[in-house]
Amino acid sequence: MSGPTRIKKRADVTPALVEKVRACAASGCSFPQTALITGVAEDSLRRWMAATYNEGKAQSIGRAGAALFNMAVGDQTKGTRPNLGALIFYLKCQGGWRETTGIVFEEAKPTDENQSRLIELLESRFTRLASMQAKKKEAKEQGDAPAVPG
Repeated sequence: MSGPTRIKKRADVTPALVEKVRACAASGCSFPQTALITGVAEDSLRRWMAATYNEGKAQSIGRAGAALFNMAVGDQTKGTRPNLGALIFYLKCQGGWRETTGIVFEEAKPTDENQSRLIELLESRFTRLASMQAKKKEAKEQGDAPAVPG
């Protein structure tokens, strides 16, 4: 079994190979994957076919970008409405939009009014809890322990 083909001169680059490399790049294949598919050594592809590979990649990205743009803005002639998610994604990628809210969380500082209300609330809860426990203890001592919610 022989290894991958090496391209030694420009004449070895055939139109069929050019189209195969362009198609691989357009479908998202990496250089090593393109080398496996075409049967050409990766270093030969990089030397002789880098421009073709980059062209195929750019064309596919351009088509995808155009499709995303059309999806984002909609087409009234075809009756499609703008897609908000596609529009936001497009503007983030191509328009430089960033989601910065500028919200700063500051440490909560209790005011005198809040402190006094909190203290009153806690005192009333503790008083109520203490009275519930006293009733429960009294009922237990009498022997008839009713169900006390708790």
